[in-house]
Amino acid sequence: MSRPPAPIAAPGPRALVALLAALTAYRLAMIALAPYTLSVDEAQYWTWSRELAAGYYSKPPVIAWGIAATTALLGDSEFGVRALSALLYLASALAVGALARELGARDAAGWAALGFLSMPGISHYARAMTVDAWLLLFWSLALLGLVRALRTDGWRDWLLTGVAAGLGLMSKYTMGAFGLLAAAWLVAAPERRARLRSPRPWVAALVALAVFAPNVLWNVEYGFPTLRHTAEISGLERVALRPAQALGFVAGQWIYMGPLLGLLGFVAWFHALRRGRLDGEAVDPRAQALLWFSLPLIGLVAIMGLFGRALANWAAPATIAWSLLTVAWLVRSGRPGLLGTAVVLNLLLLAPIHHFDPIARALGIELSANTDPYKRVRGWDAFGAEVAGILARYPDAMLLVDTRELAAQAAFYASVPPRRIRVWNPGARIDNHYALVASLRDPDDRAYLYLGRCIDPEQLRASFAGYRRLDEIRVPVHDDYAIRTHAAVLEGFAGIAARADGAARTGGRDERSDAAAAGGGEPGRAGSERAPPDAACLFR
Repeated sequence: MSRPPAPIAAPGPRALVALLAALTAYRLAMIALAPYTLSVDEAQYWTWSRELAAGYYSKPPVIAWGIAATTALLGDSEFGVRALSALLYLASALAVGALARELGARDAAGWAALGFLSMPGISHYARAMTVDAWLLLFWSLALLGLVRALRTDGWRDWLLTGVAAGLGLMSKYTMGAFGLLAAAWLVAAPERRARLRSPRPWVAALVALAVFAPNVLWNVEYGFPTLRHTAEISGLERVALRPAQALGFVAGQWIYMGPLLGLLGFVAWFHALRRGRLDGEAVDPRAQALLWFSLPLIGLVAIMGLFGRALANWAAPATIAWSLLTVAWLVRSGRPGLLGTAVVLNLLLLAPIHHFDPIARALGIELSANTDPYKRVRGWDAFGAEVAGILARYPDAMLLVDTRELAAQAAFYASVPPRRIRVWNPGARIDNHYALVASLRDPDDRAYLYLGRCIDPEQLRASFAGYRRLDEIRVPVHDDYAIRTHAAVLEGFAGIAARADGAARTGGRDERSDAAAAGGGEPGRAGSERAPPDAACLFR
C-alpha cells in the first residue's frame, strides 16, 4: 500500500520574513526608480488628499487619507504617492498567512503569504496607488476576524470584523460583497447559523455601518454621485449578451493569479468541490470558507461581464481565499515541484512588469503609441513645467480645464492648488470629481488660463469679455504620440453663452475605473465624442 505524500515544509519564520521583506523592498526600489509619471487616477487621488472629505465623485475617501499621510512624510512626489501601496500588499500577505493558521493550515501559512504576494496581479497593482491596495487589506482582515470570531465567539474578534468591513467600504464599494458572502456562509450550515442568535454578529454589522456612515452622509449631500458612477461603469444599463467579455474576465483571473498558480487554482476548486456541494458538510470545513469567499464572487462578476462590463480587478478580493485554497491544497497533497514552480514563474514576471523599458531596448523594440503600454504615464512632468511657466506670467489667473486628466495632472505637476482650478463644462454634465466640485458657473472678473483638448473660440468669446489664443502646448512622448492641449487667456466671465447651433459640449471624458493602475486618461482623445462640429479638437 502506497504512503501518502508528505506535506511540504513551510518556510521558517526568518526565511519567510526575509523573502517577504526582500520582495517588498524590491518593489519600493522600483517605485522610486520608475521613469513613469502619475496616472490620471493617481494624480486625481493626490488632489483629493489636498482637500480631505468623507467622499469623492468616484471613490470613498480612504485612498485620499492615505496619500495625505504618506506625502506629509515623503513629500509630494511620485514615490510619496505610491510608496504605501507596496506596504499595504505586504500587510495583506501577512493577513493571508494568519488566515491560513487560523483555518488550521499552519504548514501552508508561509507559502500562502508568499504565493499571494508573488501573484502578477499584485505585482502590477503594487507599482501604483489604487483603491485595491486598501480593499484587499481590509477584506483579508475582515475575513481573518470572521473566521476567528466563529472559533472564539469573542467580542474583540467580532468587532475587528466590523471595523475592517467598515474601513473596506470606505475604501471601495466592492467590500459590500463581503457582507453578502459572510451572511450566506453563516446561514449555509446549522452550527454557523446558530451564531446569528447571538448579538455579536449583529453588533459587528452595526459597527461596519457606523464606520461607513460618513461616506453615506456625503453621498446624500451630493446626490449619491459615487453610487451612480459605480452603477454606470458596470455597463448593466446597456444589457446584451457578451460571452467573449465574460470569458475574457475569467482569463483575467488566471493571469492575475499567475500562469501556473492560476491554472492550479481552477484545479483546487474542483478538488474542494468534488465530494459535495458548496454548502454541504462533505466539503472540508476549512475549504468551505475559502470556497465561499472566492468562487461566488468571481462567478458573480463573470455574470456581470456576460451582460454588461467586468474588469479583471473587480473580483480581486476573491484571490485572497482562492490563492490560499490553492496553496493549501498543493502543500497538503505534497506537490513541491508544482508549488515552487508556480511561485518562481510569478516572480520571473516581475521583470517585464518593472523593467519594461530596458527589456524593450535590449530586444530592439522602438517605443511608440502602439508598442508602449506606459505611454499614458510619460511626459506629464514636462507638461506641468510648461503650464507652470505660463502661469508664472499670469500669477493671478485661475486655471480652467475641460478634462479630468488636465485638472489632475496640472494640479500635481504644475503645483496648482485644487482651489485654483475650474472646469469648463458648458453641458453641465457631472461625470468626474472636478465637474462635481469645480465647474465654472458664477460670473466673475478674474483672469483664466484655459487648457483644453477641444477649443470653441465662438463660445469662449461669447462667454468671456476677453479672449486671447496662446500657442498650443505640445510635449512629445514618442514620434507618433504627444501630450497636446490648446491654450488661451480669458478674462471677465459673464456666464456660459448658448451656442448658436444649439450644440453643447460636455467638455470632458467621464471617470472610469483605475483598473489599469499605471495607465490613465488618453491624451488627445478626451471629449472628442461630444465636441461641437466646428470646435478644434486634438487627437492622438
